[in-house]
Amino acid sequence: QSKFAGESFSVGVGGRGLAMGSAYHTLASGAEALFWNPAGLARVGPGTKKNNLVFMHSERFGGEVAYNFLGFSRQSNRGSRPLSLGLGLIHLGVGGIPVTTRLQNPDDDLGGDNRPIIDKFISKNDFALLAGAGREFGDGNFIGANVKILHQRYLDVNATGFGFDLGVIYSVDFGLPL
Repeated sequence: QSKFAGESFSVGVGGRGLAMGSAYHTLASGAEALFWNPAGLARVGPGTKKNNLVFMHSERFGGEVAYNFLGFSRQSNRGSRPLSLGLGLIHLGVGGIPVTTRLQNPDDDLGGDNRPIIDKFISKNDFALLAGAGREFGDGNFIGANVKILHQRYLDVNATGFGFDLGVIYSVDFGLPL
């Protein structure tokens, strides 16, 4: 059992963010910012594309757990401080979970030894749909927000919830030479 709704989505997205030990909140840009900090959606600088498409797939525990992220962000070309929009989908799936409801009977003709009998295999799937917007509000300062719809399926139980994030990236110039 997890302590928080959506805790299964705490893995993170993008190789750079994961390699930094999840210390990526102020550096995130493009579609990955939907997860880390929605203000980063608007961070489009020199050498950065205005359209951003990200796909990430990872497996854990010998391929038993699959984690996928697909995200897209686009910056509009209108206005001096254009709006950036993003849409993303996270999937966490565990398949091949055995369900046992009975034991082999040692008294039957099959020579049972009280081992569990697997009746069927099931899977557990968690999904998160993220939609966000971000805008630059000063030189190197950004603000953004997103909404998340979380959905979990396990056996015959479905659960759906939502959440939102508000993020700001504020740059401070200390006047130090680099």
